[in-house]
Amino acid sequence: MINKTGENLLKEMEEHAGSDSRRWESLYKRFLNTYKTSLGEWRGYDYMVSWLDAKTHISKALAEPQTPMKVADASAYGSIEKHMRLKLTEVEKQGHQPALSEKDVIDKILIWRNNKRI
Repeated sequence: MINKTGENLLKEMEEHAGSDSRRWESLYKRFLNTYKTSLGEWRGYDYMVSWLDAKTHISKALAEPQTPMKVADASAYGSIEKHMRLKLTEVEKQGHQPALSEKDVIDKILIWRNNKRI
């Protein structure tokens, strides 16, 4: 089951960045600057940073002239992006919150939302 609130937050970020690789990179760096890898099982912040990294790679690959290597790069990161997006919004068991709802992830999104600079 997909959490609609989480899905809407990701859509808002996608609408903001669009196909602008600079905006995706800015979003990625914003989350990366306070990121610490989780030991063991992945948490929401791990999925968020990975999703933003994949979106950054995709937008860069699509912005440059199409070569077989760029198409393959966009395709590979496309599967990563879909998987990370699902992990951010899915509710695995009744009563569980999606990874995106973790406090540190939501706080960072709210900070971004209040200060939407490139």
